[in-house]
Amino acid sequence: MLLRRLSSNYTKRLLSRGFGSQALVDPGIKVEATGLFINGKYVDATDKNVMASLDPRDESIICQVAEAQEEDIDIAVKAARNAFDSGIWSTKSGFARSRILNKWADLIEDNLEYLAKLETWDNGKPLTYSKLDLHFCLEYIRYFAGWADKIQGKTLPNNDVLGKYFSYTLHEPKG
Repeated sequence: MLLRRLSSNYTKRLLSRGFGSQALVDPGIKVEATGLFINGKYVDATDKNVMASLDPRDESIICQVAEAQEEDIDIAVKAARNAFDSGIWSTKSGFARSRILNKWADLIEDNLEYLAKLETWDNGKPLTYSKLDLHFCLEYIRYFAGWADKIQGKTLPNNDVLGKYFSYTLHEPKG
């Protein structure tokens, strides 16, 4: 193995390329929502507590976000249950549900750059990966939007059982 001593000038140039010496790039976005999204709107935590969202590059504070507690979670679960039980969501046709899910995907797609920059700023992953994650998210939402209006059953023959019976399956959405 050949070892050679690096000149101090070369070492300095090599080290100057490190991440520690680079200036931090401003993401160029503003955090628009910092509350808890419950019952279709952003609200503060019931105890008004907030927690800092830290920039992983230097641990500076990006913003303060509402810190949910057990009571907030109970409120969110009750709101979701009420939306289902009241029929706001559960009585919608599969076609209407499909349109809502596709609209949600459209909104993500329209704001893809902003959401990708926000995700990268918040967790430090490369921007390309954040965009890829959002594209996967869009695929999942659109996939399930496609199934929302395709709920159907099947009739099963079972005349070989004692007597003649009519059997069928019925697929119903849960939520």
